[in-house]
Amino acid sequence: MISPHLHLDYKKDSKIEWFLFVLFLLLPFHTFLTSYFLPTVTGIDKMVLAPWREVVVVLLYVYLLVHIIKVKLSFKVSLWNLSIFAFIGLGLGMVLGAKFNYISIYGFRNYCFPFAFLFAFYLMPLKNPHLVIKGVLLGAFLATLFGFIQLMIGAKFLLQFGYGENHFLGTAFYIVGGEFQRLVGTFGSPNEFGLFTSMALMLGIYYYGVTKNKWLLLFIAVEMAAVVYTFSRSSWLATFFATIYLIVTMNLIKFKKIELKNIPKKNYFFIVPGLAAVLFAVYILVLKIYNYIHITITGQDPSSLGHFFSLVEGVMKVIENPAGFGLGYNGPKAEVVGLDVVIIESSYILLAFEFGVIGLLLFLLVMYFTIKKFRENLSTRPVNMAITIAFLTGCFFLPQIQSLDVTYFYWSMVGLLLNKNFVIHNRELNG
Repeated sequence: MISPHLHLDYKKDSKIEWFLFVLFLLLPFHTFLTSYFLPTVTGIDKMVLAPWREVVVVLLYVYLLVHIIKVKLSFKVSLWNLSIFAFIGLGLGMVLGAKFNYISIYGFRNYCFPFAFLFAFYLMPLKNPHLVIKGVLLGAFLATLFGFIQLMIGAKFLLQFGYGENHFLGTAFYIVGGEFQRLVGTFGSPNEFGLFTSMALMLGIYYYGVTKNKWLLLFIAVEMAAVVYTFSRSSWLATFFATIYLIVTMNLIKFKKIELKNIPKKNYFFIVPGLAAVLFAVYILVLKIYNYIHITITGQDPSSLGHFFSLVEGVMKVIENPAGFGLGYNGPKAEVVGLDVVIIESSYILLAFEFGVIGLLLFLLVMYFTIKKFRENLSTRPVNMAITIAFLTGCFFLPQIQSLDVTYFYWSMVGLLLNKNFVIHNRELNG
């Protein structure tokens, strides 16, 4: 089976690559810094701090414009970018129809601005994109370590940074019954952090497969544990489907027979107690996971029931008005601006609810042509597909389409991995 292998280009890194390295280091900390920590410490309103990512992307486009003029780049129109522009055009039409009120502009930004990240990283001139990837992996790893510190210290750790209300964390931070705190990392909710971690995990697995860097095994273990401890069922499924795809397409697992007689007896002193401790921890965790899945399947979990009724109500609303109800008036984000909304969990129903059925079909067309676009770089196609499988699975169950922490990361990765400056070759995996 042909699998991708990286030929790393160690030319002198440009300033833009170090800039992007820092950017991806900070992106996972956006919600923590702008919504909780900095407003609590400095008193600065979070609405002032929140747009820093958009400002950075605008600066990247200024840099790109200078580069394009200098090298006289030409652009090809394709069904891929036409589908994206059609989706954005529909959004602009709905903003115009709403007479540019704040709510519609806010909704347009949530759905359409992530594509600015896609094209910025797709077109960015990079000598060594792998330096940027290191920033992505390091940022995800640090955000996850932050999350495990949160679990060890407990609720007071998050409360001191401004999480929760009236000195209490909401029910979303705990599994049913409030007996076990979910890992939220540096995000605003465990479900969002779970999907982000799932996608970052795919990147780590891919890079281990093509570089065999053993430090990535630590990254993979930590991120996989993080996905489990978010207790986000949609992220579990997203990780499962995406991991299976990546392992099969890259032929990553090769089973080898382990002979006990080849293990030095002196190592038993460390191996046996360590293995016993790990098995005990896994046993406790498996019991919690089993209970969580059991109450989900049997309908005892109010959260899963809420997801189901939300899905039914959303479908009925779409049938009632297939042209859509307008941008920004529905879904969890609308609650931020104090609207009386219908909470729709599935991103696809939410798209149909706001954009109309035509908007949903356009989005699915965007995803179809994006997946076809992966063929342009067969070496990164497995990881781009795995990240996309995780993203689309998470969107099926939850309104992740409105989470900029998730969508900015997803489209940035797609653009970066499709970047033509990625120096990649196909060859047989060794071993």
